[in-house]
Amino acid sequence: MVFETSKMRTLLILCMLPLIEMFLMNTNANTNKYIDTLKKQGRPTYLNELNGRRRQFKWKHDDRRIKKNSVDKEDDESNQKPVFMNATFVINQIGSRGLFLRNNEDDEKRSKKEVSSSNGNFYLQDVKQYNFTSIGGYTNIKRELLQMLDMIQYPGNYSKYNVRLPKGILLYGPPGNGKTLLARCFAGESGLSIIATSGSEFQEKYVGTGPARIRELFEFARDNTPCMIFIDEIDAVARKRGSDGEAAQAERDSTLNQLLVELDGFGSFLDKKIFVMASTNRIDIIDPALLRPGRIDKKIQVPIPDKDTRKEILKIHLDKKPIESDFEWMADELTEGMSGAEIEHILNEATLLAIRKNSIPVKSEDLESVREMNIVGAGAHQMPPMTGELALRVAVHELGHAIVAINSINHDNPKKCTIMTTNKMLGYTLFPTQNSTLVTLNSLHDRIKVLLGGRIAEELIFGSESISTGAADDLQKCQQLAHDMTLLYGMGTQLIYPRLSDNSKREIDDAVFTIIRKNYVEAKAILRENQDVLVQIAVELVKKQTLTFKEIVELLP
Repeated sequence: MVFETSKMRTLLILCMLPLIEMFLMNTNANTNKYIDTLKKQGRPTYLNELNGRRRQFKWKHDDRRIKKNSVDKEDDESNQKPVFMNATFVINQIGSRGLFLRNNEDDEKRSKKEVSSSNGNFYLQDVKQYNFTSIGGYTNIKRELLQMLDMIQYPGNYSKYNVRLPKGILLYGPPGNGKTLLARCFAGESGLSIIATSGSEFQEKYVGTGPARIRELFEFARDNTPCMIFIDEIDAVARKRGSDGEAAQAERDSTLNQLLVELDGFGSFLDKKIFVMASTNRIDIIDPALLRPGRIDKKIQVPIPDKDTRKEILKIHLDKKPIESDFEWMADELTEGMSGAEIEHILNEATLLAIRKNSIPVKSEDLESVREMNIVGAGAHQMPPMTGELALRVAVHELGHAIVAINSINHDNPKKCTIMTTNKMLGYTLFPTQNSTLVTLNSLHDRIKVLLGGRIAEELIFGSESISTGAADDLQKCQQLAHDMTLLYGMGTQLIYPRLSDNSKREIDDAVFTIIRKNYVEAKAILRENQDVLVQIAVELVKKQTLTFKEIVELLP
């Protein structure tokens, strides 16, 4: 029996009060008689709780008679007539322990967020407040997901073409591009409750915990259909299976096997009313058995946003922010190569910076400053300005990079040079973000020349015997790039080098040295031609601490 309203429940309890009082009185009388009988027989009596606390008694045996060892007179008198709880307290206790049926009104107030699995590891979430308007851009991805929703809501439109709904969707791509948000919006648009978890939830030190949680997850989903399961960072549980024999590997393989079995067993959404979606940043390490058709059928890449997508993302995050900057500049240059999360971060940090400086509204300079902080790690931990020979040496080094870049056809011009000291570096030369997927041989050679420019500038101005350690990072990058050109890109003296013979190793080393030596000679020739102007611009850089590309070009002959 379920009571419709709380009023009916209250009325029923009031009607039951006299009956409960009579029951307690009768029980009290019967209990007193039973206690008197026990005492006449010399047997001990154990009483229930009295005013919320338990009385302590000690007994000892003497000639088959049990006597109390130490009890005061007041307690002895109170033991004769046990006190029972009144009816109101009993009802409260019964109600608090869930012996009364809950009414529908209370059940309706319970949010689905409170519904949990048997062991409390998974929860149902209601995400109806999310929809695709919360995501800027990514039109093609939205179109694919909306087709999935259309198949769920109107399966008859597709069954006549003998097509089926994919059993699962895997969203993959670089971090920070909205894979989790897309899953929430998909569930919100469909009206499905979502069981959101992550791959790390299935990893524990105890053997068998992972497979057990997989079973718990899908049992919980079957009990709450229709619903959607979303597993974030699924690579933590679905990594390629190995044969190294380690216990951790065996446990992860068992967890993955259980996941594969569950994905095979639950069928399509139209049959079981369960939809599975997952996300990962590392699709290359996912086990192929999980990605085969019939398990995770559809794979959707969520890439770094393009220009049109960046514009839509900016429109969302610029709402109510006091930012006065050219919108096209922000979409074209400021946020180029950034993920959606990075775009939101740079706008938020620039607003906070302007508030600290008491310079609302936010200007383009604030946005550029925050972007620079993210690239080079500068900002809050700036050191006092450098002076003397150290400042001149750092200025010469940075301008060596800049001048070589300006005189290289296949390299981007620098945006600025600075010797403002931070906790990470003494100075830096800032170049535009490079997002090209294909890079030519000439571009790679120019990149090596620019990396060597700082060291060569120090040699020309201060002498080869007075060089510093400032070029350590540049030389490491230069060597790695030349090595990749030789082995990975086939840009050495040979197209392919066998890696097993000692002779091949010597040839690889010679090819790397040849690439570096060639670019070193060319970069040195560029700087020798501009040696005098290099010193003049370095002196100006020491005075101003920072020079933009335009200021550097004006000082060049």
